[in-house]
Amino acid sequence: MALALVLLAAAGLFARSFARLRAVDPGFVAENALAFRLALPEVAYPSASDASQVIARTLDGLRSLHGVQLAGAITKLPLDPEAKQDSAVFVEDHPLGMGAMPNIHAMAFATPEYFGAMHIPLVAGHLFSTLDPGRDVSQSAREVVVSEAFARKYWSSATAAVGRRIRMNFDDPWSTIIGVVGSVRDDGLTEAAAEAVYSPMITMSHDKRPWTPHDVAFVVRSSGDPTLLTAEIAAAVRATAPAVPLFRVIPVSALAAEATARTTFTLMVLAIAAALALLIGAVGLYGVTAYLVSLQRREIGVRVALGAQSSDVHKLVLGRALTDTIIGVVLGLVGAAATTKMLAATLFGVSPVDPVTLGAAAVLLVVTAIVAAVMPARRAAALDPAMSLRMD
Repeated sequence: MALALVLLAAAGLFARSFARLRAVDPGFVAENALAFRLALPEVAYPSASDASQVIARTLDGLRSLHGVQLAGAITKLPLDPEAKQDSAVFVEDHPLGMGAMPNIHAMAFATPEYFGAMHIPLVAGHLFSTLDPGRDVSQSAREVVVSEAFARKYWSSATAAVGRRIRMNFDDPWSTIIGVVGSVRDDGLTEAAAEAVYSPMITMSHDKRPWTPHDVAFVVRSSGDPTLLTAEIAAAVRATAPAVPLFRVIPVSALAAEATARTTFTLMVLAIAAALALLIGAVGLYGVTAYLVSLQRREIGVRVALGAQSSDVHKLVLGRALTDTIIGVVLGLVGAAATTKMLAATLFGVSPVDPVTLGAAAVLLVVTAIVAAVMPARRAAALDPAMSLRMD
């Protein structure tokens, strides 16, 4: 019974953690969105203009598909471990002290339509201009959009961040923050919202030349199930980049599911183990109680002959069963308090000694013990005292 309580408590903690994770707002809407990646070989697309033209034409082709509402591109999808990129960020009105290191923040290159495709709200300011490979990017390349978490880290509000300047390298020109978007959970649902910087898809390299990333993720939002459009999306991509295959084609909702996969698997394993332990404990308690009743038939017969009622016999049998159960519960609570502390790193939003979870596990165990002891108690109360007294 003590072992069953330990397993029940662990399963309950993971169940509450899973519920808390499901309730976390990732900062975007995953339903009805499909993502895929394209890796443009630099041999075939050597210049920024070549790569940006493929990205722009691909987005135009995706938006023309029936059922597609929005389409955008970015180098790093939230909750996706691939293409992760961080950068040192220097903030103009937060100068560093002598010998101090700049903060490291998540960064990505995006088209303005990406935020709409992911339903990431614009909090303040405005977004980049639409990707246009033929336009002079010398000015827009020095414009960035930041997340609300980034804005609040350095300034009092999202609005206050608009117009401030940052740069990624100490000798780079300053980039102006033109907008602030909602924060997303970039590294996982259990991690804090990302303090992110978004640069336009066409930017300026260190040698002051236009630069465009060649490994890009596309997001397509449809009015229905986006997986039904997979063949049409692949055809639209082949029309603009016939030699470049799509890879990592995945519903955005699957990214969120992958983020909770470890907790889900652990919860399932512990739930099965807890159910088996509870079943074994109940069967064991039933067997022990039934055996004890068989050993006490003469005693029960004497009690009944002296005027004991059925309720008295029920109390006798159930009382002994509950005594054993309470001892198991006490030992189990001590063991659970020690064991669940080792699970603290894998829990989210729940204390490893959560009193609600431990109390619920204890109550469930006691109820199971009562149910398991009811049948032996009924049999004991139904014994014929004359037959019981004649038995050896």
